[in-house]
Amino acid sequence: MYFVHIIKNHQGLFYKGFTQNLDKRIFEHNNNLSRFTSGKSPWILVYFKEFETKTEALK
Repeated sequence: MYFVHIIKNHQGLFYKGFTQNLDKRIFEHNNNLSRFTSGKSPWILVYFKEFETKTEALK
């Protein structure tokens, strides 16, 4: 399964992405383990949707 997710930080910045492990990915965003979101945490999950395949998620 793949997840498309949107997160938001306290400055009002949004980030969208996709992953196979949503909990791990949110952890990475909040612990400066993601290049774009590093130093801009905390991030909160505002939306996600699950897809069967990577192709569906990327559409």
